[in-house]
Amino acid sequence: PKDGTAGHWFFGDGMVHGVRLEGGRAKWYRNRYVRTPKYLNGMDAMDPETMFDPTASAANTHVLAHAGRIWALEEGHLPWEISPELETIGCDDFGGRLTTAFTAHPKLCAETNELHFFGYSAVAPFVTYHVLDGRGQLVHSAPITTPKGTMMHDFMITREHAIFMDLPVVFNLDKMAEGLPPIGWDDDYGARIGIMPRMGTDKDVRWFDIDPCYVFHPLNAFVDGDEVVCDVGRHESMWRGSMDSFEPCFMYRWRFNMRTGAVSETQIDDWAHAFPRVDERLVGLKHRYGWVAGSRSAVTGSGSGVPGGDPGVVARYDMNDGSKTVHDLGPHAHPGEFVFVQDSATAGEDEGWAMGFVHDESTNRTDLVILDASDLSKPAVARVHLPQRVPYGFHGSWVDDSVICSPAGEEPPAFVERHKIRAAFVQLDEVTQFVAGIAEDEVGPGSRAGLEQHGGSVRPTVLDGRGQRIDHVRHVVNATRRHEGGGVFHHQLHHELTPPAVGRGVIEGRGCPVHERHGEIDVLGDDEWSGSPSL
Repeated sequence: PKDGTAGHWFFGDGMVHGVRLEGGRAKWYRNRYVRTPKYLNGMDAMDPETMFDPTASAANTHVLAHAGRIWALEEGHLPWEISPELETIGCDDFGGRLTTAFTAHPKLCAETNELHFFGYSAVAPFVTYHVLDGRGQLVHSAPITTPKGTMMHDFMITREHAIFMDLPVVFNLDKMAEGLPPIGWDDDYGARIGIMPRMGTDKDVRWFDIDPCYVFHPLNAFVDGDEVVCDVGRHESMWRGSMDSFEPCFMYRWRFNMRTGAVSETQIDDWAHAFPRVDERLVGLKHRYGWVAGSRSAVTGSGSGVPGGDPGVVARYDMNDGSKTVHDLGPHAHPGEFVFVQDSATAGEDEGWAMGFVHDESTNRTDLVILDASDLSKPAVARVHLPQRVPYGFHGSWVDDSVICSPAGEEPPAFVERHKIRAAFVQLDEVTQFVAGIAEDEVGPGSRAGLEQHGGSVRPTVLDGRGQRIDHVRHVVNATRRHEGGGVFHHQLHHELTPPAVGRGVIEGRGCPVHERHGEIDVLGDDEWSGSPSL
């Protein structure tokens, strides 16, 4: 958070850190707080006002791109959209259709381009399953029955199924009156896994009992004959008596026989790890490899693999035999989550890079470390030396330009339909991009926002649902102008505009490559690399 104290590492305000890699070089590093009501108003994460305000997200858990948008996510609230330059655009409820929270761990199906997700709550409905189509439209919602409000941090999909983990970390709102956290371990709750057809409803869920445990993060799930196979990071318990109680996480394989109802649970090894990731093209499909961060200590259970705990390493699991290859980052290194990035669309499952932030306590520096994903025993392919420490955090994503930009050769439209405060992208020339947003609730359904070019000037323009120009409306305008000399123009307007007003700002060029404000930083132009990747 802004004041440097959060009370618990889950409660801090979200700051997004980004490094743009292009043409084999690091073009920029920058960070930005996500400007949610919680951040702007200094709200307490455990205050009921924060918990039950769907917009008051910490936005501190994950970053994900889909259907031309990038969201900063935290599981108790609505998603917050950010621009490719990490500026806050606004809260997203999909035109008013999403009325629950949005998990920090949605699952993108590479075959259908559907984004499957869910929301959980301390009050009924406790769990709701949702699906976005490839255009980012909410096309399916179905409440799922659980006995209590359960902290369902993550879930899984296969080609045919959605898989829910109803585990014994549950809500007890009566504890709030005692000044205690309203969530914790319940010995009497039990544990079960719900498997349902994709796009199904509550009546389609088939529940399987398992040994009590907790899972923050599965690796992946897939179908093998009659069985649904789930590879998960399993904790023996979680928050038993205190939210500071954190048991180590070990790799397990669960098998659920959809014909006989049989269940098997197999521990893969006894090494504590965190943040398992697969090739995103194989989410829901049979995988062989998984990349994790874990404890460097050789003593089982002496470190949890949690950022800021024991020094860590990065490993690649081969789930065919349970073996792993370890990359040792050094005795003072603390890696975060490592993400797999494929070499090309046709590359094999491990043909590409594993990359993530690594902080070295001995130097107090953070690098973006890039490894050969096919052989983690090799030295790092490259390191991007960042100008400041990146605080320990949670999850990240590789966001390819193809996800957020129009295909090459296509002219982006002058007006792009959006709801709430989403972005309308207008490419004015090859080095200039403008982003405009419009608050739908001030204009009405079907409103559109854009920027029009008139000679050498640009003006924001808003049309209502009938295509009529709006003369006076509240805009949030983010403008980003790139210059060949390496400078970047940043300007943000948060006041009433009457078209044809034009935003003006300050250009920072080569003579001023670093831009700082409120603890945020841009580093532009000059790159600092070691190694020579072919990115």
